[in-house]
Amino acid sequence: MGGFPPSWLNAFVLLFLVHSPPVPATIRAMRAIRFLAILVLVMLLVGGCSRWATHPPLEGTGPSGGTIAEPIPSLMADAIRFAHSHYRGHDEVIINLPEGTPAAVYEMVTDRLGRGRPMMASSERAYHVTEVRVRGLDAQVDLLSPRKDGYYHFVTISFRQDLLRGYQVVHTRLWRIREEPPAPNYRPPPPPRPEAAAVVEIPES
Repeated sequence: MGGFPPSWLNAFVLLFLVHSPPVPATIRAMRAIRFLAILVLVMLLVGGCSRWATHPPLEGTGPSGGTIAEPIPSLMADAIRFAHSHYRGHDEVIINLPEGTPAAVYEMVTDRLGRGRPMMASSERAYHVTEVRVRGLDAQVDLLSPRKDGYYHFVTISFRQDLLRGYQVVHTRLWRIREEPPAPNYRPPPPPRPEAAAVVEIPES
């Protein structure tokens, strides 16, 4: 079951903040307490109903080429953006997503980034997303970020879902291990199938 959409929560908060006629301080305090209680309940419902997902899927939990829904594409894009802005190991944004990621998801990620392209050759230095884990309000993205010396940072970027702003970076961890970058995983979409030529019958004269 998916969590409440942020637009619904925004409307809920704004509804409470709409100007109302003056009321005694005691009533205002009671309304504030009631609102906070409802807000806590909503947050608990959001946390309890939010999806749990791992990409690529854990062994035995689903096909690697299955549907990849939000927030996974957005988390991958935001993790790449964070790594690129903080570690600056490579100017060009070339991305390599987990094996089995459809070409359409690459497009979603680069659209959110506003730049970038898929890794096409093993010689290219890229941002390699190796795993995404969504656990309700929390999420983590593991990736290899290129360094200036030719090696890679192996970093885990942790996110927390904000009530109004969605998932935000709250912590990063650089691991002291050396990882070899994987081969390119991008597979171009199949070419469109040509439309069958229309058959025109010519009547006999």
